[in-house]
Order: sequence, then structure tokens, then C-alpha cells
Amino acid sequence: MFIPDGVYGIMKTIVVPPRVRMIFAPNAVLKPLADINVIQMKPEAYVEGATIDLRNMKVPFTKAAIYFNATDIFQFYEQTHMLKDINILGKHATSGWTGTGILMEATTPMSYIDNVKCNNVTITNMQKGIHLRVDPKITKEADMAWVNANFFHQVTIMNVEYGLYLEGDSKVPRDVGGNIFDQVQFQAEQGTKRLIYCEGGTNRFDIFGWDIHKLKPTEAAYEFTESSRFNEIKSPMAQEITEAWIDEGYLNQLPSPNNYVSDKRINALPISLPYVPNFIGNQDDYLVNGHKRGYTVTQVSTHPIVNGELTDIFTFDTESGITFDAKNATYENPIVIEINTFSDPILYAAFLTVMSSWGSQPQGFEMEMYDELSKKWIGVHWTKNNRSQAIAVSAPWAMVDKCTKIRIKCWGSNLANKQIGISRVMMTSTKLGGKAYLPYTEYQRELPEISFPPTLPNKKIMVGDQDDVLLLADKRYKVNLPGAPKSAGNIWAMFSMRREQFCRWTNPTVAAPAIIEIDFGDKPLQFLESIGIEFGWTETPKNIKIERVTSLNGSYVQLSNINGNASDVIHVAARSANTYKLRFTISLSNHENTLVRVNRIFATTGDDYPKVFVNTESDNTVYGDLRFGDKTKGPVLQSEDGSFWRISIDSTGNLKTTKL
Repeated sequence: MFIPDGVYGIMKTIVVPPRVRMIFAPNAVLKPLADINVIQMKPEAYVEGATIDLRNMKVPFTKAAIYFNATDIFQFYEQTHMLKDINILGKHATSGWTGTGILMEATTPMSYIDNVKCNNVTITNMQKGIHLRVDPKITKEADMAWVNANFFHQVTIMNVEYGLYLEGDSKVPRDVGGNIFDQVQFQAEQGTKRLIYCEGGTNRFDIFGWDIHKLKPTEAAYEFTESSRFNEIKSPMAQEITEAWIDEGYLNQLPSPNNYVSDKRINALPISLPYVPNFIGNQDDYLVNGHKRGYTVTQVSTHPIVNGELTDIFTFDTESGITFDAKNATYENPIVIEINTFSDPILYAAFLTVMSSWGSQPQGFEMEMYDELSKKWIGVHWTKNNRSQAIAVSAPWAMVDKCTKIRIKCWGSNLANKQIGISRVMMTSTKLGGKAYLPYTEYQRELPEISFPPTLPNKKIMVGDQDDVLLLADKRYKVNLPGAPKSAGNIWAMFSMRREQFCRWTNPTVAAPAIIEIDFGDKPLQFLESIGIEFGWTETPKNIKIERVTSLNGSYVQLSNINGNASDVIHVAARSANTYKLRFTISLSNHENTLVRVNRIFATTGDDYPKVFVNTESDNTVYGDLRFGDKTKGPVLQSEDGSFWRISIDSTGNLKTTKL
């Protein structure tokens, strides 16, 4: 059947019977005069060259320009059904479109549409471009229906709310799967809600989406629902454009040449070259365990931390990390953390990566690296409206020469509890190897014999109890607690080798802190090298200030002031010729129990004798001879009046005493 040139007003649906070929002349145009399905295809029907013009309709158009009813049974076996060179023109607008371009639907049990071929189709200004549908009323497998295995080739869809709309499931009884969309071009407008919406399975989309930035922030160009699985979208649009997609289904894929994947021209996963990065997981991560190499993490914003410690982002445990209360986190008021990597800079730094577990990823990210050479912050990655991407990775071309700082801003929770989690921060150096493992080529597999040399002047080295000069300090010096009163434990416990002994404070505040003061009198500790304090597990403080007096009757001078502490041991270098007093000021517990427990205060010196060589805290039992090599020396005892007497012996074996 040939339709010559002309404009044809249509009052009723044109039904193309089985095995009829309807071919339109180049200037033949169908204009519906009522809200109807304009053309209905029957099995083995063929339509070519149709132009359907809906632009000047007097009534709203809500039906389909071309309609397939699965009750007619479109099947593989010895059949072919085809649309070719179709142009569907809706009423021009930037939003609020109505009607459907091509509708294939199954509404009755055991009905289906297979093997329809649609080639060279243009659809503009419609609510839905192509709609494949199995009615939700079909719920029993015995009543199953499907729209499967259809072909759409060289399709242009412009100005629509939904470009491709696949409504059903990835399995029977409502299977919408195995449909192939090849060489599809989309043009988005501000009224577009989705370019692809898919509830089905194993569908394939080879598409290009133009101007997806025009979508409202609340929309996403591509969406896979919870029922979807095994679908694939191939597109030059990188999945890193997080505002463009939502994936709540199972094993759906979005491969793209713009994604940061290994070069597919070679059968290897190469290491990085300078400014040519590759990143293979833990082995290439330069930040891992950075807190053990001097890296520090600071929270710049004031959003509460619900769980975790800041340095957890450097550990292998991807379920751990930091969890923030993000109720008030917005673009204008983001969560901000800064990482200082100055102690071990990342050279030719690339692929800054932030990971979140269990759907706790933020909707918005801004990620920056500081280049120590140019003295500039460089923005390397941004996301918005991110609902499905658990891993944010900067582009391979976004690099800096010498990274000494990292800044991460985030906002917008995807969870009902309005929390945001950061479980791992990673980065690679395209010059140096990662920090996760010891390569045998550079390090010995078996470590040499380990030696701890004695403390030398001007070195903060301590070999456990044996070097401590504050053991039993409460018995040798004056120890006071002039701040908040202790709530449990004893002063002597802070200077004892008995590990479980302690001195505890409950809820020491900035206004009323715990204060520990050690007064050495007029005989100062000489050439002090280091000072340390240890806290009990789950009873550590956030703030520790250490001060000292270095002259007789002098004033306190600050030695160290640590805020945001998360460690249970603080050990600082403290060299001074004379130390007359020490003061520790402690406030704010890190834990819900509000407790701070001091288990030990210790110090080392470069010129005094440690106090532990003979265990002065034990019963002083010696198994063997105690021999004095100097005849002028001997045991010294204290009498009842407080005086000290040395015991010595003459050549005949008689003891004598000398008052000191």
C-alpha cells in the first residue's frame, strides 16, 4: 500500500493488517484530529516513511503515535515486523509534553511482543519517546506476558520527559528484557526527567546523551530501578558524572571511554608513568597508613562525628572510617576535612579517591589537592546529586606535582538518618610505588637483628620502663592535682609499672580541666629529653597541653598543645638543661562515657640515671651477691629522726655506721 504526498487528517486509528506493507511518500503527513493511537501495528506489518505531525492538535494528545498490542502476539517464529524511516513531531515546548512516540504494551495474560525492528526513527516533544510496558496487574507466572528481544536502530529522541521507558521486571511474569537500542541520540531539556528509565533486565543501550546538565538537580538522566539487573549502557558519558545516573538494581553496567579504566589496547595492567596514571587498588595507594608516617587529618567544619576517628580513612578496613551527622551539611555549609601530607609528599599525585560503604556516600563532593611547588590549591573532582556512586575518583588528567595537602568537602546525605560516611581516602603517585606492601626488591624479606641503642643526648628515644626517670615520682617529688578532682584511682598509679593502675577523671571540661603538676623542688631534672603520658583504652582525651618551668622560681612555658587527639600515647621531645616543674592540662573525653584515664606519666633524660635498674617497686629480693666495688659506698638507711646513715665494714669484719 502506497500513501502519496499530502496531509491526511485522521479521526480513527489506522490499523496496519498482517503482511501489509504501508509505504509513505516523502511529503505524506498524518495529522490526527482526535486523541487516538495514530497507527496500530499488527504482526508482520511493515510501515516505512511515515511522518506523524501532532504539533497543531486542538485537543491534548495522550495516546501513542505508533502502538503495538501484545494481545496480537508478535513472535520470532517465521515472522518479521518493522518500522522504518519514521518521524514523530510533538508540540514544541521545553517541558510539559504529552503522549508517547512508540508504545509496545502487554496488558493480558500470555501476550507478548518479540522481534519488532524499528530503524531510523526520530521522536521529538513527547512525554515518552519509546515505552515498553507489561501491566502491573499481571502477577502470576501462569499469566506471564513480556516485551522482549526488540530492535531499535538509529533513533533520535529530543525534548521528552522520558526517552526510553522500560516498565516491567527483569523476569516473568512481567519480563521486559533483551531489547537492543543501538546508535541512539538524546537531546535533553530542562523538563527532561530521564533519558532512560529501566525496570527490566539484560537490555542493551548504545547511546549518546546531549546536554544532560540541563536536567534539574533532583533528576537523573539514567535510572535502573531495584528490579533491574544485567542491563548495560554504553555511552561517552562517564559514570563519574554522578548526577546523570541512579542504579538501585543488580550488576547493571555503564562502561564508557570517559571512565578511568586501563588501556584496552594492551593485555596488561601497567604501572604508572609520570602523569600517565594507573591505579590497581591497595598496592598503588600512597595514603594507606599515612597516619603512621606523620599525616594528620583535621576537621575544619563543625558537623558532629557520629562514629570513627579521622585517621580511620587511612586503614585497610573499608567498613570502618568516619561517619558524620550531615543534617545541616549543604553546599553552602559543607563537611570539610583537610589532610596534611607534608611529612611524605605525593609526587605527581593522581586519582584522588574517596570511598563510602553501605550507601553512605554524599550527594555532593568537592575535592582539592595543594601543589607545594606552585603554592596553589587545585580542584580535581566535583559531583552533585550523587545517589549511587560509592567511589568518587578524580580524572587522570587532574594531577599536581607535589601534593602536601588534600581538602575534601561533602554534603547531602542519601540515608534516612542523614549521615555521611567516608570509609577510605586513596591516591597514587605516578613516580613512586604505593605504601601498602614492602617490595622485596627494595626491602629485605627477613629483617636484620633489631637493636635499640641507649638514649643519646637530644634524641627522643625510649626503650620501655628501663629508661623512665619518673617512676615513683610521687615518692620523690611533689605531685598535685590543682584542677578538677579525680573521680577514681590514685596519684601513685600514674608513676607505677603496674599496668592496670590508673588515675581517672569524669568529664573534664575546657573550663574545668584535669591538671597534673610535678614539682622537682630546687633539684631539677637535668637534660630532660622527652616527656610522655599514656591513657587507658576508650578513656582518651581530645586536648592535652604540656607545660614546664626551666628556671628556679620561673613561670610555666608551653611545650606542646594537642587538640583533637585520638591517640592513647603522647610522647614529645622536651630537651632542656633544667626542668623544675611539669604540668599536664587535660580536657574533653573522646568517648560517650566522658572518662579520661591516665595510666602512666614518663620521661627520659640524657644525663640522669633511670630509676628502674633495681626494681624499686618490688620486695627488693636479690638472688645473688650484691657487691659494692667502692669501699666508700654501702647501703644507706634512714633513721627514725629522718637522718641517713651509711653502713660499712672494717678489715676485721666489724660493721660501723656513718651519719651522712
